[in-house]
Amino acid sequence: MDQESLAQIQQIVNAAIETLRTEIVDAKRHTGVLIEGFRHELRLVAEGFQMYLNRRHADDRAYLDEQFRKTRALS
Repeated sequence: MDQESLAQIQQIVNAAIETLRTEIVDAKRHTGVLIEGFRHELRLVAEGFQMYLNRRHADDRAYLDEQFRKTRALS
């Protein structure tokens, strides 16, 4: 293989490596954006679940308080 052919092969390989590096950087950036969106959505789900738990706790507490009042009224 002569030097000219070797140089051409090296240019092709270097161009491919540079293209891959660029694509990897773009993929990392895109993944970061997706992760931030996922974090935001996860926070929304957690807040909604916390609101549900708070409401459920209040309802259960009210029910137990009412049962306690009824039980004491029977005494």
